[in-house]
Amino acid sequence: MWIADLSASITAVPSSHVRSAGTAEAALRARISRQLLAGWLQVPVESVRLGADERGAPLVFVDGAPGPCVSFASSGGLLAIAAADVRLGVDIEVRATRQTATEAAALLHPAEQAVIARADPTEQAAVFTQLWVRKEALLKAYGTGMLRDLAADDVTTAAGAGAGMCLCDVMIPAHVLPAAEQPFHAALCLGG
Repeated sequence: MWIADLSASITAVPSSHVRSAGTAEAALRARISRQLLAGWLQVPVESVRLGADERGAPLVFVDGAPGPCVSFASSGGLLAIAAADVRLGVDIEVRATRQTATEAAALLHPAEQAVIARADPTEQAAVFTQLWVRKEALLKAYGTGMLRDLAADDVTTAAGAGAGMCLCDVMIPAHVLPAAEQPFHAALCLGG
């Protein structure tokens, strides 16, 4: 798994650049992803092509052949990339606001709602965000994304990921964090 700070690179794009900021960020994410994957696979960057399946899940091709399983996530200027020979999902998010945490918590598993409700009010947004990134990583590893009911799985513990799944929180190295120093949360889920 790799985490990169895109914020400095995105702001370095000249204002005369004809692409929108979103398009420039997508192009930068793709370029960095291809470079990292090529290094990991020990192949030339030109050999690596990114695509997506019918649901939008990312695919990697190496010299036209299917490559490893990959997952991408970005938030607040950070990009998380994970690759493995098994199904996987990664998510990274800037800490949610208190309002977002309160509103979105109602969509989660009852056990997750209870953990958020029991947390100190000043910590509820952090607790929600950690559960949210675990949930998104798990749903990506399942291959369903947000099509799966958000209340179907309890990710308050790693055991909630289900049989054959390994779910863990990811510490983000301080040197990678953008200058804004917003609190981030990340999680990785590997399937069996």
